[in-house]
Amino acid sequence: MTRVVLLVLLSLPLPCFVEPGLSAESGLSGESGNARWQSAIANDDAAMLARLLDQGSPDALLEQTADNGKTALMVASKVGDLVLLRRLVSAGAAVNDVTRTGGTAFMFAVLGDRLRIARWLHDRGAELDSRGSNGWSAVTIAAAKGLVDTLDWLLVAGAAPDRADIYGFTPLMRAVDNSHEAVVRRLLLTDANVDAMDEQGNSALHHAVANGDDGIATLLVEAGADNSLANRAGMTPRAMAEQSATDKPFSSAR
Repeated sequence: MTRVVLLVLLSLPLPCFVEPGLSAESGLSGESGNARWQSAIANDDAAMLARLLDQGSPDALLEQTADNGKTALMVASKVGDLVLLRRLVSAGAAVNDVTRTGGTAFMFAVLGDRLRIARWLHDRGAELDSRGSNGWSAVTIAAAKGLVDTLDWLLVAGAAPDRADIYGFTPLMRAVDNSHEAVVRRLLLTDANVDAMDEQGNSALHHAVANGDDGIATLLVEAGADNSLANRAGMTPRAMAEQSATDKPFSSAR
């Protein structure tokens, strides 16, 4: 009797174990697979994206984005996963797709300080000067984050050094506002307008003086910044320096 039962059991098909959200016949189930793909994008989970890509249909998955329009390609670019990036592009992912706020994979690569990825995307047609809805470009991002090497490559590649965002801030102003002296030095080697003004009429020199940054203020003055330009409040960098309550007045702005 025991032998008969054993033979019967051995003749039965083995159970098939699959991950939740998958079917034994077709891999990723449509709705569940899409939800997991979207979740992986929203959480910058490149490893999960790679696993799901192995299990599902690339064409169907690539149509799915996070709620804000972010794509899997943007995640791979931000985290620096070149293997996943290549797979996605080979599967048909568009290099210049944008989020709802105008972000691109190239901008995400710069945001993540992934210079190698940015170069790779540029070689495949990524636009250097795309701007988000806030007016920020890859150059603005690099300037604001203090990414000197990335900024240098962008400028050498031909990116515009002087495009203002929706608040009138140029990349130079963003660098000054964040006290990135090395970035300021690099931008001053371009034809960037040192006296450009934001929506409040402040120049880069206004921002340097307001920040109490004598070193950057000196660099700007030496580059020809006008210390007599008045902002919308009627204040010049010179007047701001004179009214400063700091112990060390800004001789460079005088």
